[in-house]
Amino acid sequence: EDCNGMSTFNYIKCGFLQQPTDYYLRPMLMALTKNLDIVEEAGLEYCVGRKHHAEYVFDLMLQFGNTFPVDPLFGLFWANSFSHNAFEMPATMDTKILEYLMRMKSDGILERSIVIFFSDHGMRWGSLLWLKSGFLEERLPTMFISIPSWYQNEHPDFMRNLQINQRRLTSPYDIYATMRHILEVAEPENEFPYLNGTIRGVSIFREIPENRNCNDAGIPEHWCTCVPYETVDKNDELVSNITSQIGRA
Repeated sequence: EDCNGMSTFNYIKCGFLQQPTDYYLRPMLMALTKNLDIVEEAGLEYCVGRKHHAEYVFDLMLQFGNTFPVDPLFGLFWANSFSHNAFEMPATMDTKILEYLMRMKSDGILERSIVIFFSDHGMRWGSLLWLKSGFLEERLPTMFISIPSWYQNEHPDFMRNLQINQRRLTSPYDIYATMRHILEVAEPENEFPYLNGTIRGVSIFREIPENRNCNDAGIPEHWCTCVPYETVDKNDELVSNITSQIGRA
């Protein structure tokens, strides 16, 4: 993960006392950002040395996928440097992202891996949130899933459910359950937690109920997008009290 100061497991957290994975990029990126020239954009380390900061992460992704073409593996490759602080910045990496995806295809990585391309949240500040869609932008991050053709052929029911679930309410808990489901399919002799109700999620390879609500999906009320806006009278006593309190703050 790029941007060492705001990385997922280190921002306002203690990080890891011991190396958490077989291949861990953080020490190298910390050394690079300490010793190479940095170009900042929107307050982030956009370029380090002669490369985009995120390219170091994506290069490792390609090396990882190509070094172990037949071994079972899991990798998490995360980038903040071109997307976190300004909604227009991801467009500057469109061509690069396409190049990496095409390389994954030509190297056969997409045909031997289930790839989930996603964000953890949308913009949480700035002019974009003044739009009517701003409420949704903050709460509904993008997600794309690539499934190898052979896996699709072996599990047509999974593909049918994926198509249905595109328009059903899901959460990260479901992605966790899906990864457990993938393991269970590969190792049917093992029983994984989603089978006995010890985790919240439902595998997205199974049909998600159409009437599912945020509480069912484990989504806190603040982040729920199922509740519609209501038009209120600005002269209402409760509204006046709330706005006056905000004004004092």
